[in-house]
Amino acid sequence: MYAKNDSIWRYGYDPHKIKTGLAALYRQYCSMKFNKESLEEQRRMGLDHDLITTGWTMVINSLTTMRIKKISDNVYHVSYVTNMEDLTGKMKVYNIVLLVKLTKEKSVYKIDDVTDLTNPDM
Repeated sequence: MYAKNDSIWRYGYDPHKIKTGLAALYRQYCSMKFNKESLEEQRRMGLDHDLITTGWTMVINSLTTMRIKKISDNVYHVSYVTNMEDLTGKMKVYNIVLLVKLTKEKSVYKIDDVTDLTNPDM
């Protein structure tokens, strides 16, 4: 799912195609509640924020660093490394940590919530 999400952002230069791609991805992998939140977020912020990554970018090597660990039933710890500019404009390495909660819809588990646990100062 994160690989498909990354591909949409990385190769989508047309905002309409990005929105269409994300909508299809979210329908397939995310709960109705999460879909509603993502649509509201897109209306409010445009394509400036990705709920799946809580706004953190992914670089080409991020997927190779991604680790997923089950914490409890329906709760997963997702971590990966990315590079992006800090507030001063300097490139910095970030260790992204997300808590992903799943819910069951029609016998299929889907992403229902993503919480950012990243400490940007680390």
